[in-house]
Amino acid sequence: KGIKNKSPQELLLQVLAVYGGKDEYRSNPRAEMAKRLLFSNLLQEMTPSDIVAVAAPKYEQASDPKLEYSLRQALGMATLRSGRVDTVNPNFDAFSTYVAQNKEQPPRKLVEFMYSLNPQAAVLSMARVYGNKTIENEIADQVKGDPKAVIKTFANRPEWWTRLYVAAMMEKNSSLRMPELIEKLEQDTNPLVREKASKLKKPLQDK
Repeated sequence: KGIKNKSPQELLLQVLAVYGGKDEYRSNPRAEMAKRLLFSNLLQEMTPSDIVAVAAPKYEQASDPKLEYSLRQALGMATLRSGRVDTVNPNFDAFSTYVAQNKEQPPRKLVEFMYSLNPQAAVLSMARVYGNKTIENEIADQVKGDPKAVIKTFANRPEWWTRLYVAAMMEKNSSLRMPELIEKLEQDTNPLVREKASKLKKPLQDK
């Protein structure tokens, strides 16, 4: 009732609030399928910028794992290129715009989400937000090099978002984990970098 009087943005938040997981689907598949169909249709009606504008603030505040998962699903739809998932070259334009609007206090969970999807695309997007054309071109050239050489170089750069790239790459590829770099990042001035680096040390100690 009254669904036609609500905007896709309002409806998306309501659907996300009641979106179920596997247990709910098993107990009531018809209702959950209806939610998923509405969820999909709403996202198709919205631009990537609208999706990020609606989902990102809620994602920063969310503490419920189920809600966080649903919000990540929505944010993932904002990275599509030509309507398809592309993890090799995700479209972070809407994310960059949102981060640029909050440059002084970057949305931590959203930035983490970007780096978890694709560190290379994320660091280039951050270069566009926080750097200039010269820095952006420099980062674009450097990131094409040998991964170990790149993370050694980026670990010593002044920008926190390049050092976050180092932590993200080591998280994705255990062969890149160098104890000296992990220790360096654990002392980083940026909390995002420190937090991600602290998660890397335990696997090294367990080996």
